[in-house]
Amino acid sequence: MDNKLSKFWAYIAVAVGILLVLLGIAALVGYFGLPIFLPVEDLLAYNLGQIAAIFLGLVCGSSAVYHGLGSINGSHSSALKFPSFYVFWIALALVLGLGSLIINFDIATDYLFPPLFMLGAALSTFAVLAWSIRRMGEPITWRQMALSFVCGSTLSIIVAIILETTLPYLAYLLLEPFWYLAEGIADIGWGAPGFIERIFASPAILVILAVVAVEAPIPEEFAKALGIPMFGRLRIQNERQAFAIGLASGAGFAILENMLYEGLYANYNGWGWAGITLLRSFGSVLHPLGTGIIALGWFRMKEGGAGKLFKAYLLSVGLHTLWNGGFEPLVYLTGLDYIAGSGSSLSLYGETLSALLVGYLILLSLGLWWLLRRIVHQISRQIVADPVPAAVSRRLIATWALASALVIVPIGATLSPAWQAINSLLVNGEIRQVETPKIGSAEDAKAARERSVPDLSDLSSVSPDLSGVSQPGDVYEYQIILDRSTSVIWSFGWCATSQEILEENFENIKPEFFIGETEVSMDNFVVVDSRGSFDDSYCREYYAVVSTWPRGRFQLETRVTFLADIDDGTDVYPVGTHFFRYIVTVRQ
Repeated sequence: MDNKLSKFWAYIAVAVGILLVLLGIAALVGYFGLPIFLPVEDLLAYNLGQIAAIFLGLVCGSSAVYHGLGSINGSHSSALKFPSFYVFWIALALVLGLGSLIINFDIATDYLFPPLFMLGAALSTFAVLAWSIRRMGEPITWRQMALSFVCGSTLSIIVAIILETTLPYLAYLLLEPFWYLAEGIADIGWGAPGFIERIFASPAILVILAVVAVEAPIPEEFAKALGIPMFGRLRIQNERQAFAIGLASGAGFAILENMLYEGLYANYNGWGWAGITLLRSFGSVLHPLGTGIIALGWFRMKEGGAGKLFKAYLLSVGLHTLWNGGFEPLVYLTGLDYIAGSGSSLSLYGETLSALLVGYLILLSLGLWWLLRRIVHQISRQIVADPVPAAVSRRLIATWALASALVIVPIGATLSPAWQAINSLLVNGEIRQVETPKIGSAEDAKAARERSVPDLSDLSSVSPDLSGVSQPGDVYEYQIILDRSTSVIWSFGWCATSQEILEENFENIKPEFFIGETEVSMDNFVVVDSRGSFDDSYCREYYAVVSTWPRGRFQLETRVTFLADIDDGTDVYPVGTHFFRYIVTVRQ
């Protein structure tokens, strides 16, 4: 009976594989041919979708057909063998470096970047498989790995989408009786100082954790494990095989999910893509490990009962919830601009919360790797140890150092303003001073204002919320993309209900202007008093002109310090410093 059941799934694998191959061929034609005959508005986003379909169709589909037919014909499948997992990490480092350079310098980005994007999503996950499979003594065959991998990247994805679409309604019905918690949520003071402390001391944390768990971990951990019973108990003879098949199924799911998240950042710039890809690479162990744990629970259910499987499932859901609890807020914080249609970045310019989330995810990833190592060690103790020492060879260390240098040096150079000087030295043999944005004189600023040169805030794709009473430490970030160097006004203004109050206010208001950490002289700024455009307020403005921009990414910051409580006649603003941050990217 078990053999007949396995044959049935083999026929299903062949049928699904054929459909996937046809999908892959259509995507391949679309990748190279469709944009020629039918122009696409956003070709990069289009081709990122096509490369995912090519991976799903030509890689997963062809594997399903080949190994499904092999199972039907009863042909032998050799043991799964992977190269050292270091190979995958070295390849990933090279992919991140090359992909970042291609997308930032626009070197045929629409066609050259998507294959690297696909590799960036897959390599770290295969590194997890390589490390685990080799440590467990290569317990499964290529056929078992391929079919479980395809199941994770197809059936699991489809079931997860269906469940994640319907379960939020169920969550609402379950949580609706706790409507009174809304009062606690309303009192948190979203975005105000001490927000993190208040939310963890609020009943809202219960609702948030429940939603995070229901939204993805519960359905996804269920969906990823669906392919495990399809192999039948006769074909999974020990814990090592069960765990390895679970790892492969989770890996198939993980790569497609990586493409989804990393594609959001790739549509904006290479640095955002490289940053989120590297972060998800550290956490690439999550999905394989979770499904592997459930597979172990399923195998142990023969002797320990259903409780073993249920506990394994709860553990996987818990680990997944811990990851999503850090990653989803990070995507929200760094991806809000993308949802608004202007792109997204992974910038840590003083964004303490984002930095803490990244640190939390890295520590969690290390914990997941530790758990994987412990499980692999426990279920492999009966295996004869590999006689080859585990020490890393000098040649491998040298290769890794060279690969790191090839990646880190170009990225570090091109990301900084020093790139222009380095490029001049290498290409022209000239030593040039590092270029930074040039601030014009006060007279230049007056002339620019007369020409109606736009303000930095007017060019920003993101407008922070300036309503209400600002609090000390508040950061208002603007993101500006300039296609080329152009003059821009950099200003700060303050208004009060009368000229007398305005004068009193500025006795305790100290504005400072910085490019990076270099303070700009106030001699470059024009100070002018005027009446408000829409009301009868009295205003004072400081403005200068940024006349020249070298290519690169720069941070301009206006720091406004209130030396005493400031009463503008309408509201009272407490003592402290406020930050107006302009992240400017100049493409040419």
